[in-house]
Amino acid sequence: MTKPFRFGVQTGMGPGGGSIADTARQAEDLGYSVVTTGDHFGMGMAPLEMLAFAAAATSTIRIGTMVLCNDFRHPAVLAKEVATFDVLSGGRFELGIGAGWMKAEYDSAGIAFDQPGLRIDRLEESIQLMRAMWSEGPATFEGTHYQVHELDDLKPVQGAELPILVGAGSPKIMGVAGRWADIVNISYGTDAQGRVIVSNNSADHCRTKIEWLREAAGERFDQIELSMLSSPTITDDRRAAAEAAVGRMGRMAIETMDREVSIDDVLDSPNHLIGTPEELVDQLQANRERFGISYVVVAGPGAMEALAPVVERLAGT
Repeated sequence: MTKPFRFGVQTGMGPGGGSIADTARQAEDLGYSVVTTGDHFGMGMAPLEMLAFAAAATSTIRIGTMVLCNDFRHPAVLAKEVATFDVLSGGRFELGIGAGWMKAEYDSAGIAFDQPGLRIDRLEESIQLMRAMWSEGPATFEGTHYQVHELDDLKPVQGAELPILVGAGSPKIMGVAGRWADIVNISYGTDAQGRVIVSNNSADHCRTKIEWLREAAGERFDQIELSMLSSPTITDDRRAAAEAAVGRMGRMAIETMDREVSIDDVLDSPNHLIGTPEELVDQLQANRERFGISYVVVAGPGAMEALAPVVERLAGT
């Protein structure tokens, strides 16, 4: 089922409540649907507190995380914080959450960086526990990693239907997303040090990830909104910009595919938005047709302004 386009802006986490408020107001004026931020130690402000400035400065744009690290907060605490945010923002919050991936920040904070399967198991329990707490009445949840007993706390305006986005790229976490997520951000392929796994960012691997999700979701697959995070490049010369991207990927990569990454690989990948605004309109419509991706979040200096003509053309269509 084809879903209408939505567009989001991923902000940095640097200091200054005024700057996030200004960004959110501008994004709202330009027709973006969501303003989001990430969640990392050593990179700036705490995400929920920072986003509160964005909510207070706006009236219609939705506010979200892209994404919180599950291991940084107990889910009962996070459920209460999210409910509070949703109430104070008038029901505009979207929770993006993932299993965590950057080993260095775990190590710096003294948090155990467990094997991926264990981190993903905790994420699945967290989502179940939060859904239970947002439902009417007291919540009881008995998991392997988390438990709550007859805990009756603040409920979001959106209730248990508050949208949850899961950042996912592996078969196991796509399984969690398929069972529980409303939105799935198809994650870039990186390792625990943030280095690019080039083959995981190809069009073919994107299709594979979506198939993992489809298999796990079953009948609810058509209800899931597919999302992609990108840094668009506005240019009259797509091939030159793609050639530059190939060079950047080569410097960042820990491996390549069984052949050299080509310019055409980059131009074919849904991760890369390259071209004139008119070409990006065509690319996004093609990506929605090929992959079902309808929610696009842009990041990077000037990205919000650069994509504004595309947002004006496609948002809601």
